[in-house]
Amino acid sequence: MPILISKIFPNLPADQSGQLHVGDAILSVNGKDLQHVSHEEAVQILKTAGKEVELEGSIYALILALVMSSISEITAKPSNPRFIFMSPESDPFVDSYMKTISRMSTKEIMNLPKLSDVEFLDQLERGYDFIPVSTKSLNSINLFDSTIDEPIEYQPDLENEWEDLMDAGPASINLLGSVMAIASRKDFPLKTDFNYTLVKYPESFQATLMQVSHDMYRALYGAHTSMESIQVSMRQIPTLLKTAIKLITQASTVLNKALLPRTLASIGRYANESAAVARASLERFEYLQVLLHEVLEVTTLTNSDNKETAEKLAAEAEDIRKEKKEMDNVIADITAQYETARKNLEKTRQDYHNAMKNVPGDGWDSHAWNVYASQRPAETCKRNWYGRRRCRSLRDQQFADYSAEAQQKAQQALNILKEAEKNSKNIYNQQMNKQNELESVINNLTTINLHELSINETIKILLDATKNIALLQGQWSRLSRFFSTLTINTEHTQKVILQDFLGVISDAELIGKPLDPIDETLFLVLLVESVTDIDRDSHLLFLMAKTYSDVSNAYMIEQIAELSGVLSLQNDDDRETYLKEVANKSRKISMQVKDLATDRQREYELVNFSRQEQYMKYIEEGMLQEELNILSNIEIGRR
Repeated sequence: MPILISKIFPNLPADQSGQLHVGDAILSVNGKDLQHVSHEEAVQILKTAGKEVELEGSIYALILALVMSSISEITAKPSNPRFIFMSPESDPFVDSYMKTISRMSTKEIMNLPKLSDVEFLDQLERGYDFIPVSTKSLNSINLFDSTIDEPIEYQPDLENEWEDLMDAGPASINLLGSVMAIASRKDFPLKTDFNYTLVKYPESFQATLMQVSHDMYRALYGAHTSMESIQVSMRQIPTLLKTAIKLITQASTVLNKALLPRTLASIGRYANESAAVARASLERFEYLQVLLHEVLEVTTLTNSDNKETAEKLAAEAEDIRKEKKEMDNVIADITAQYETARKNLEKTRQDYHNAMKNVPGDGWDSHAWNVYASQRPAETCKRNWYGRRRCRSLRDQQFADYSAEAQQKAQQALNILKEAEKNSKNIYNQQMNKQNELESVINNLTTINLHELSINETIKILLDATKNIALLQGQWSRLSRFFSTLTINTEHTQKVILQDFLGVISDAELIGKPLDPIDETLFLVLLVESVTDIDRDSHLLFLMAKTYSDVSNAYMIEQIAELSGVLSLQNDDDRETYLKEVANKSRKISMQVKDLATDRQREYELVNFSRQEQYMKYIEEGMLQEELNILSNIEIGRR
């Protein structure tokens, strides 16, 4: 197996050469292959290679563009095409300050030193991010850490997104191109006794295909530019979120009143702009899909097989529209629930305030979390919600000693990881089946006899193209929904801070008293948890946008622009050449997806099982601890 570079020592030859980097893999040494030997054999080959060696390397990226960055701490770095991955250096959401904050207890955050206005503004301008917190309080192997466990749990679903994108995008273009190449042989009119709503040129099938290709270009190119715009907006959010955290944890009330509203407003603006862009792209895909279904409806009236397939696609499209309508209703309901929760916050705050008078300070944060949880609409906590997160604090309880509760929680985490492993295998098998189906369609293109091809067989290919467009439409529907909830969450946070937190500060100033520590704890928890949620959602959206843009650049934008010339092919030799080129391109992409998905599945299983082993070891040690305690009646803490 390849040698993975995990550390480069400074000022030594590897560092001085500048040719090796952390995350790279050595594939061969002086021509000797390391990929098909054991790790021990690879190390021995490297040791005996001499002082001057010729290395073949591969850039190993750290993060899959649809996987939360925190999983990178425990994953092996896969060697795969770079456009699907990005390094932590280029990921604006990979930030040690935010990572540390997310793992600190509320008590630790509350104990961060308050800074003078001059000192705070100076550190903010210089980007000074030092956090004076003892690392002893952080779990050394990060057990019970949801920033690690949740990405492992949900990674299979996210992997499926980019695999579907690499299938659907290029395939829809290549299949439509094939239809246009075949149709260039002979034009024919569509039915005259049909009620057309979107088809502009029913007297010509070729002109109708040109209309479809123009609208496909509009949808795909619009999606491409939308994702570029979304990336720009999402890149601004991490710094703003970090500023908000710094303000509420270390700045004076004067600076909070002056800077916090502006900071949160900027986050809200970027979220709103991205949501608007996503909705516009979704509408273009919806229009394209309706146009395609109208073309298919009129061209399949006389063929029972094609008609049945077209009707099935139409039913699926109707299901997508119904789902979108239902989700629009859910989002409207979420908005109303947030508004109700905010209106009730003052009473909740008073109840919390009264309750905490009889609770030690160490218990304030867990009760404050309950207040935050009560603000979250239940719908956004469901397993099938896009973003796929259980509503719980990243600051979940950590256990310094073995206990029945700790072992129970470890067993729950272990069960979730095992279920995720099973889910990953199912999704991987489904993806392989999709590739096999696509290869079958591709192989049919290479056996087409242009002299014997009927209109109905041409329409079959158009049906396959429509299936893939439907997949893209579904992705944009989910993306638009996700952006909507991000916007709602951001707006809710703005209102809580501007109308409630700053109002409490003003009330305290009016009576000449400092902010009550109980209120400070409550609003700190509300803001830190909200910012953490916004950070995770924004990061996922950024990674999705980055992946879409990279796949689009590599396989979609140039290809869709070339479709306009396909109808002008003059002879069957040119048409057959074009169809073979399309088949070869499609086959190559399919093989890349298969290889990439297989590599990712292998890496995922290693990561998941490694995490399972940590929990199994913890559970076994806990059982041993109980036996020792029973035998010796001595309380022994964790090693």
